Amino acid sequence: MSRGDLAAVHLAIRRVEEAAELAGTAYDGLASELRAFQTGVRSEAGVDDRSLAQLQREVEAELARLREQRTRTLHLLETLFTLNHHLVVAVQEQLAAGTDYAHRRAVELEEQRLIDASA
Repeated sequence: MSRGDLAAVHLAIRRVEEAAELAGTAYDGLASELRAFQTGVRSEAGVDDRSLAQLQREVEAELARLREQRTRTLHLLETLFTLNHHLVVAVQEQLAAGTDYAHRRAVELEEQRLIDASA
């Protein structure tokens, strides 16, 4: 790597640092404006801290209810998948038993035919 390459890398790093500093300053300014706007909107809308706290409690209660519902739904799905697995196994066992019976019956018929043919 030449000195020119190193100088270019250092310049690029310096530009990135400056851009990050400018972005941080812009973010701080926007955050300050947002806080001022929210305060103005709250006072214009007649919303006080007590109302916001009540709303926050309601939102938290709703989130808790949704989490509980999600847990119950996941448990129900797990139960359904387990039942489905047991049903598939039972059907496969019944099919295997039916196949064994059909094969055994075919063998018995073949044996009977051979007995009848030899008689």
